[in-house]
Amino acid sequence: MGSLLLHYRPESCLFTGDSLAFSATAGFRLTMFPRYGHDAALQAQHVGPLVEMNDFVHLLPGHGRSWAFRDEEERRRMFAEMMRAEGHAV
Repeated sequence: MGSLLLHYRPESCLFTGDSLAFSATAGFRLTMFPRYGHDAALQAQHVGPLVEMNDFVHLLPGHGRSWAFRDEEERRRMFAEMMRAEGHAV
């Protein structure tokens, strides 16, 4: 149970496995992919700190498209929107 996140600093990449995805059904937004999570509150607790991580540009989810954030502001906004959309505090 659970997913693994891999952070590869030399290339500013974050591989998220089933922790995150870009969802076409949710309007091509970032999602925590809740159908693979067994405990949404626990998943949010672990994904939430990614809002504050500032050393990755490329997001490589296990499902959906990869994403290169334009800047830190876009990354923070997209993570905050995901957390709010899924009912979690930022």
